[in-house]
Amino acid sequence: MHAGGYPVNSEVTHAEARLVEEWVRPAIGPEVEVRIGDTGDPGLSDGKAVVLTLIDIAPFPAARRGAAPAPLQLRARYLVSVLGFDATERGQCLAELAFQAGPLIRVELDPSPPGPAFWRALGTPARPALIASVLLERERRTRPAPRVREPLVTQWSPARPLTGVVLGPRDIPIAGALVEVEGSPLTTYSNHRGEFAFRSVPGAKPPPTLVVTAKGTHLRVRVDATDGPEASVLIRVPISES
Repeated sequence: MHAGGYPVNSEVTHAEARLVEEWVRPAIGPEVEVRIGDTGDPGLSDGKAVVLTLIDIAPFPAARRGAAPAPLQLRARYLVSVLGFDATERGQCLAELAFQAGPLIRVELDPSPPGPAFWRALGTPARPALIASVLLERERRTRPAPRVREPLVTQWSPARPLTGVVLGPRDIPIAGALVEVEGSPLTTYSNHRGEFAFRSVPGAKPPPTLVVTAKGTHLRVRVDATDGPEASVLIRVPISES
């Protein structure tokens, strides 16, 4: 069954149902209305209500699951506001929602509250609110591999160690950056000095490509084929200093 060309039982629908049934209802009880929509939706009742407003959807890197391809993941962010409560009840309701969120129900809260510019963009008066994130996930479609109709030729591929350092603006080391060898299950993280190391990566041509994820920024870095095995790869991540 489709609506507007998209499946009714979509990832967004499932994510919103999970937010309501696994997060909002256990936190505030069944007597409070929960609505999905804009904060100024005229269809809202005059009673107490929790309103979930979709802010944005953005790509989110998925962790690898062994040899299987990583699923496609998106991060959906929702503004969580409450209506019809007095000041004390409103604060307690948001506190209950914040306490209920966590890894068990896969809901993450932004540590910073919505600022004045955010409310101006919505055209809505500022009020206490939360911003909650939930993952949307879809398995990748894979094509079956064709049958091999030619003799299999194997070649020996040399391996080499690979080290490097991840730096941000003003050459400040970035700790905890995820470094992956594209096309392989090899992954590691940079230490407090921004350094990372792989004991062994493919040394045959073409040289390996590194995929680096740090501070919300993703970039691909091709290792220089002319570098020797002792050379260190310098990776500068163009992140904002603000």
